[in-house]
Amino acid sequence: MSILHFCLSASLISLHDVRFHKVRRKHVYLSLITLLPWMKIDALSIAIFNLGIYLLLFVLSRGKIGFGDVRLAFLIGMYLGLLEIRYSEVLLVNLISWCAASLFVMGRWISNLSSGAVPFAPFMFLSVVAAAFNNGAELL
Repeated sequence: MSILHFCLSASLISLHDVRFHKVRRKHVYLSLITLLPWMKIDALSIAIFNLGIYLLLFVLSRGKIGFGDVRLAFLIGMYLGLLEIRYSEVLLVNLISWCAASLFVMGRWISNLSSGAVPFAPFMFLSVVAAAFNNGAELL
């Protein structure tokens, strides 16, 4: 996968999420469309698996997780699939993002900052980077 594509998508989506607490549909779809040249069937199956995890969380949390994060889970799954991450590792990658976001929330709570919405997109993208380093994969 192109590291440039990953960095541009991660920056665009994360900055918008941090600023407005929304993952825009058109940003995710644009990233997915421009990712087509690197498309692999294995990556698609990992993306669907990751989407399923977030859909389940969305239903169980009764919508407390934004649906933009659910859409983004498909894109993150594509990146993980292109890095040849196995199904068993997808949960570990998600656990990394959930733990990092939890530390962020605890830090805000300890410092008495507002406890509003948490921009989760940056943590999802950082977990892809962690998976790439852990897997020894190249992002190129």
